[in-house]
Amino acid sequence: MKNKLLILAMYDLSVRNIAPARRMRAIINTFQKINVPFESISGSRKQRMNNALKLLFSKRTSDFSGVYIESTNSGMLFSEFLLLLKFRIKKIPISVYIRDIYPKYKQYWLWNNYRVIFAHLFWLFSYYVYKQMCKVIYVPSELMAQKLSLENYKILPPGFSSSIELGRVKQNSIFYAGGTGPQYDIECFLLVCEKLSKELDISVTFFCRKNEIKKIDKWQSESWFNIHHKDLEQLDFQPQIAVIPLTNSEYGNLAFPVKLIDYVSINTPMIVSNSTVTKNFVNRHKIGLVADSGNMEDYYTKTKVILENRELYTELLSNVYDLQKNPEITWEYKCKQIIKDLSS
Repeated sequence: MKNKLLILAMYDLSVRNIAPARRMRAIINTFQKINVPFESISGSRKQRMNNALKLLFSKRTSDFSGVYIESTNSGMLFSEFLLLLKFRIKKIPISVYIRDIYPKYKQYWLWNNYRVIFAHLFWLFSYYVYKQMCKVIYVPSELMAQKLSLENYKILPPGFSSSIELGRVKQNSIFYAGGTGPQYDIECFLLVCEKLSKELDISVTFFCRKNEIKKIDKWQSESWFNIHHKDLEQLDFQPQIAVIPLTNSEYGNLAFPVKLIDYVSINTPMIVSNSTVTKNFVNRHKIGLVADSGNMEDYYTKTKVILENRELYTELLSNVYDLQKNPEITWEYKCKQIIKDLSS
């Protein structure tokens, strides 16, 4: 790419413990690593608006030969729309990554919450703009592309940056990082852990945001349960198992959780629900076991067998290390593909 790339990251990258911000920081670090000149717009809504307007009314748009967007669940700002329109008029190619499509499902609209309604309306407007303006639309899975009825799309699931060395494995330790919303069957899995705690000396660690703690507050009195508000890099032990307990839903079947690759980066085999995209990835690379969503007995059996069967655990862990060596899952491979798509 002869000139600079503009990265429009619709997130505050200083917030470390949310998946989209981690993903965007990994992309920016990778572009730096492969020596791609770029400029980025990110931050709070006010910061994004000011920076987009500043670039919009400058003569510097000609400095760029491509635009890459990481979209947000609440859609673009009007200043960002005007900036993209200017790039479109100048025939500078634009690409966008769409991570989530909650507004496509009526159960996520929350009609008693006007903020959610406005956010979804802005998302729908942004999606229409992307379809008209973008040369390539990236999505995390083929199933999501089918749901959006896309034509000019490519698959761009989260990438692997590097392994995080955490020392020796803490025996019988179970780890989860992420939200506690309705898309995750957290209650089911914690009931499984409660049952396991009566048979094994387990340790269950959750990394989640402070505003999510009330949904699992009743478990804090359990001696085997720990909650922290930290980023993944702040984990101070090597878990034996990591979990992704998705609920059984159409949306869950087509999403690609960022934590799938996060768990690969901390060298940890996993127990995941049988949501289509998630289970296919885990089964294809043989990095964990798949349990039926909401089935306590199945989660219990699969978790216990990894904790107690040393041979199985070693095999799954070896496959995790093998996956880390696959160049096609790295951010470097994916970022080079973005540049190639914008340049062609």
